[in-house]
Amino acid sequence: MRHVLAASRVVVLAVAGAIVGVASVAVHGLTPGLVLALVATAAAGYALPAGWTRRLPFGAGWSAVVLVAALPRSTGSYLVANGPRGWVLIGGAFTLLLLSVVTAMPRPSRAAADAGSDQPVS
Repeated sequence: MRHVLAASRVVVLAVAGAIVGVASVAVHGLTPGLVLALVATAAAGYALPAGWTRRLPFGAGWSAVVLVAALPRSTGSYLVANGPRGWVLIGGAFTLLLLSVVTAMPRPSRAAADAGSDQPVS
């Protein structure tokens, strides 16, 4: 049952990240929209607890949508503008994905770290 809940959490957070990514791509053309998209995404990423089934799926879903939108279309156009705002959005995607991966392993609690410090170093 625990694995089913973890799997469903991964799917829900990945879909939520993708939805926020679509909204971010839609509004990044205007500076206030870009700022709002990045601040809201950073706040959501920060609010989610670190872990493989929490922050990482959200960051991967958001980044995947933004990076796919940055690929050229068959008509030769792009959904992500080829300019400063577009590059900031793409940089935000890479940054969110990197921080999601780096923080995927939860840090040990302070009590566990203090308990381990009593052990002699060999």
